[in-house]
Amino acid sequence: MPQVKLAAIDTNILIYLTAPSDDPPSDIPAETLLLQKKAQHLFTQFREQKIGIALPAVVAGEYLSHSAYSGENKLAQTLETLQAQFVILPFNTHAAEIYASLMHHRKEGGIITRYKDIMGVPRRCLHADIAILATAAAHNIADFYSGERKRFLRELAKATGLTVDIHYLDKVSFQERLL
Repeated sequence: MPQVKLAAIDTNILIYLTAPSDDPPSDIPAETLLLQKKAQHLFTQFREQKIGIALPAVVAGEYLSHSAYSGENKLAQTLETLQAQFVILPFNTHAAEIYASLMHHRKEGGIITRYKDIMGVPRRCLHADIAILATAAAHNIADFYSGERKRFLRELAKATGLTVDIHYLDKVSFQERLL
């Protein structure tokens, strides 16, 4: 059986993918609506190109930790849905080695400090993002798609010599259909 090519996505993209697209609330910023459309477009491209979508286990955990999935039944149903639609990549010992390497390089050029302080990204999110990237790399994922504000992942990957290509959703080309 031929192996399916996989691309991994981060939590932001999963949230954009699963946001209701019909009649969105009026208080959602236009930029967020555009990112949701780009995520849907990306998902369509993956299907057309027969590329499977992988979720590092940390992404599934972050997504499931949202209050919308509280309660055991709803949580179990959502996890079952995720497992049916995506390949869940476990955080294994190889991912732990890569995570450690990434963490050792995090201070090079002030990568984490710059993103924590300038971008206002909480430190716990940065650590989760590093675990997500490490998981994708450990499973030999060539293409990783990240949310719009996580530029530090590319810097960390480069500093440690990872071969994961990191793509940002805000840079995905997308043309809305004209009526």
